[in-house]
Amino acid sequence: MGGAELAAAVGLSESRFRHLFREELGVNLKRFQLHLKCQRALTLWRDGMSLTDLALAAGFYDQPHLNRTLRAMFDTLPSRYARAFPVRVEHLDPA
Repeated sequence: MGGAELAAAVGLSESRFRHLFREELGVNLKRFQLHLKCQRALTLWRDGMSLTDLALAAGFYDQPHLNRTLRAMFDTLPSRYARAFPVRVEHLDPA
């Protein structure tokens, strides 16, 4: 959801919404949304999954877009991160 849709949902102009968002969270909306996409990518990551499939599943345009975003935000590529810090996501059954 973009800034215009979010602003409309809370009854503010887009510029006012963006200003308040940055003031309250200390980061702009676009950067926050990219961070959420990166988190989504990590939660979707499965053993044997290609980075292309991961990028598309997480909402990135393609693998280079995922690579650029992770490099800009965390100064690393997903393949290097995966080798150094394997990600293991466990899904718990609600009981």
